[in-house]
Amino acid sequence: MFTLAVWIPAPPGETPLFALGSVAWHSTSLEISAATGARISAILALALMVGLTTDTRGLVRAAVQNLRLPYRVGYAALIAFEFVPHLQTELTTIRLAHRARYAAVPLMRRLEPRRIFGFFTIPIALLAGGIRHAERVSIAMETRSFGLHNSRTERHSEPFRSSDWLWLIGLVALFTIIIVSLTLTA
Repeated sequence: MFTLAVWIPAPPGETPLFALGSVAWHSTSLEISAATGARISAILALALMVGLTTDTRGLVRAAVQNLRLPYRVGYAALIAFEFVPHLQTELTTIRLAHRARYAAVPLMRRLEPRRIFGFFTIPIALLAGGIRHAERVSIAMETRSFGLHNSRTERHSEPFRSSDWLWLIGLVALFTIIIVSLTLTA
């Protein structure tokens, strides 16, 4: 809230609530930044609610089968979703390799600047691993003729169940209540 309030201009003539050097915080800018922060938090909460409770493979299959999402788009999104866990595994491997490399080194030699700054090479190693992974995935997709045909045969069927309908109706009802309450207060 305080960082957003710095960027919001105050109305002319309003006295600041408090100041730190040349940066001043006004009540109007704090109100606007609090509202903006609440909106960002709500969007983040909705995204996390869906992201943490949903199987990404099932979501992509359901979108391709039931919503007629082109499978090229769906599987590209699935590859993007699964890239972060791949990077986490790669980071764990790099950290274990660093730990194993420095296990036999005496303590005084571990504090040498070249060894301390050697940990800054981790992002470079992650980038190289990510590029190699992307190349392997693209070669695998090419060998399976990905994108050659208009449709793709799915191994698992993802039907639209009654619980999905209930969730959708509840979500639409919640959004309707929020929108109506916002329009009545405005």
